[in-house]
Amino acid sequence: MAGPGRPKTGGRKRGVPNKTTTRLKEAILLAAEKAGGDDGLVGFLTDLAVNHPTAFIPLLTKVLPLQVKDEEIERLSQPIDLTL
Repeated sequence: MAGPGRPKTGGRKRGVPNKTTTRLKEAILLAAEKAGGDDGLVGFLTDLAVNHPTAFIPLLTKVLPLQVKDEEIERLSQPIDLTL
């Protein structure tokens, strides 16, 4: 049994994803793609945003900070004009 000062002696190695969690994520994405019809996952998410915004907004808040961060990095990578 692992604990303070004792080595880990079983289970998954650190960093290896849980197989059940991985399979569940894959199944959820596949179901969403099928539910979206011809538009796939985008169609599903569009329908969710329009018809169930209270379910969609938390998803948006998970993605939005990443979007803003990427745009900020791009903005900061532009040359800065220091002329007076």
